[in-house]
Amino acid sequence: MKIFFVISGYLITGILVKEISASGTVDLRRFYWRRIWLLMPAFYVYLFVLFAMTLLGLLPLRGRDFASSALYIMNYYPGGGPWSVGHFWSLAVEEQFYFVWPVSIFFFGIAQSRKALYWIILAAPLPRIKNRLRDDVSDSL
Repeated sequence: MKIFFVISGYLITGILVKEISASGTVDLRRFYWRRIWLLMPAFYVYLFVLFAMTLLGLLPLRGRDFASSALYIMNYYPGGGPWSVGHFWSLAVEEQFYFVWPVSIFFFGIAQSRKALYWIILAAPLPRIKNRLRDDVSDSL
């Protein structure tokens, strides 16, 4: 799965860099419309089918399952959600990336966004390291 995220980020960054090279800026409206028409129709048709199956009693989904899926926040869902929507965590991560990365490049440019990304990559393990150290200390008491 990590490879998918790396390839996706690389491709999206390539699209944005080409657009900046050609026009000097990123057309955010155009970028987001392309993403909407590429991803959302199939996603929401699938979600509608799941909703219909739930109404028919064929699936035990709850409102929060649908809400966290529809709002692309499944990656924050405790436990990952039921099997029929649990896989949406990866789509949520991708959509959140689509929301942040183009805006960062639009406002700060490629060089500054890249620097910020390096710092984020370096800082990302820190909460896990902190939790691991805390757990190790708790275990030794």
